[in-house]
Amino acid sequence: MATRRPARNYIPAYPYKTALEEYEAAVNQRLDTWVLANGGKEVPFTIGDTTYVYVWNPRRHKHGWLNMDTDMIEYQQPRFRSND
Repeated sequence: MATRRPARNYIPAYPYKTALEEYEAAVNQRLDTWVLANGGKEVPFTIGDTTYVYVWNPRRHKHGWLNMDTDMIEYQQPRFRSND
């Protein structure tokens, strides 16, 4: 069984100690970087075997979902799969 590692974009970048600090700096400086949405308070969620977190880019004014397994931003909202 593979161990999940946090995506590098999920961990606050130096010199920020918290996701909120990183979010505020990105917004204030209009950085072209992906930060946790909802004021830096977004929580990861899992669909099937894939973990996502909702992110935002202040410079591009775009929202997306960071696939924490592939470290790629997806622009279409992940869908929950039914068990039918």
